[in-house]
Amino acid sequence: MTSALALAGVTRVLQDLLNEGVVDHDVAAAVGAAINVRALPPDRLQTVVTDATPTLNVFLYNVTPNTGWRNHELPVRNPRGEMVRPPLLALDLHYLVTAFGYDDLQAEILLGFAMRTLHENPILTRAQITRALSPAPSVSGGLPPALEALDGSGLAEQIEQVKIIEDYLTTEEVSRIWTAMQTQYRPTTAYLVSVVLIESELPARITRPVLRIGRDNRGASVFPAMLPPLPAITRLITPERQPSVRLGDSFVVEGRNLMGTLVEARIVHARLAEPLTLSPDPGNSARLASFTIPDTPASRAAWAAGPALLTLRVQRPGEPERDSNAWPLMIAPAPDLAGATVTHAAAAVSVDLTVRPELREGQEILLTVGSQTATADPLGASQAATAHFDLADMAAGSYLAWLRVDGVDSWFTLRDLPPVGPDFLPRPPEFDPAASVTVPA
Repeated sequence: MTSALALAGVTRVLQDLLNEGVVDHDVAAAVGAAINVRALPPDRLQTVVTDATPTLNVFLYNVTPNTGWRNHELPVRNPRGEMVRPPLLALDLHYLVTAFGYDDLQAEILLGFAMRTLHENPILTRAQITRALSPAPSVSGGLPPALEALDGSGLAEQIEQVKIIEDYLTTEEVSRIWTAMQTQYRPTTAYLVSVVLIESELPARITRPVLRIGRDNRGASVFPAMLPPLPAITRLITPERQPSVRLGDSFVVEGRNLMGTLVEARIVHARLAEPLTLSPDPGNSARLASFTIPDTPASRAAWAAGPALLTLRVQRPGEPERDSNAWPLMIAPAPDLAGATVTHAAAAVSVDLTVRPELREGQEILLTVGSQTATADPLGASQAATAHFDLADMAAGSYLAWLRVDGVDSWFTLRDLPPVGPDFLPRPPEFDPAASVTVPA
């Protein structure tokens, strides 16, 4: 496993590689002084280097994600959304190799030998990494703690090889980098080291092996069809071409594989703790299933207006229960506008409405009368069948009105109007005359 020490491990291997190149090519004789190979920020190195010690410096100035390995695998999560196994952290490392010299041509000689050494070693072999991070013979106690810790980086066992690539920067890029470091420029070249794969040390859950495939270990069930043999919803047909359904309405689900010994609709609503279930009406088939929402005192208390998700649970003989895909189902509030109590006094209008299903605490409840919209007063209980609204002064008369609960409107348009001759063309929707309230004088 490659640990978080891999970044420091790569820097150490580059430092060791350059140091070996300096020794093998006797660069010290060419510059007339002993040579140091360091891994410090350039601004700090200015205060460390002396006239008698020409220096090569390796500095990690940037880290970027590796595009090739970034999408190699996705994080594995359990049904609760918790991460079971994170993906590899794939990184590219960007280095500056800088030559410091205090005599004529020293910096150029150092930089030339450094570039040749890295050019001759485009791949960091496992032997080079092991030799740099695990010095032999062991000098335990003689190395700084940071260097001793690098032995456990796991870089040599990484599945992907570590490559060194020349990364030629423009003059503008070099200027920006050295300006950000706030130090004097020295002869420099850039390199890209790719790729470092850091593995997470979080405990991963290992799944148990599969011992049986299919019933009685007879293997997977094979169906010669282009579509999977799973229940699926492809269309929802609401009554009267409305975008929603109300208590007491029937709706039709169109789809595939909707027949079985068990067929039920499951409605998941954010305001309800448990899903609601409906049994199909008689006469359903493998492609069509009709359901009716009851309109009883019990259902008015159990259901809630607003957006919901509909799934079908189907069980065929000898098979487990299977759920279909989820489909949005809008449950519309049904206000009793004809029985609304409207009061007009003191330059204000108040409206009291009875609504089914019952309203619930926390819902966004808005009443629109004409061009005015008012928010319902707090319910005062976890759920209630009535709501009170206060509006600004309005002239006496009849106004179009509708109720909106959690973004779903009550019905206030007629959408399924029959065509009229002689052309019998489809008719556009019209406002429902029954969706109105009368403001008294």
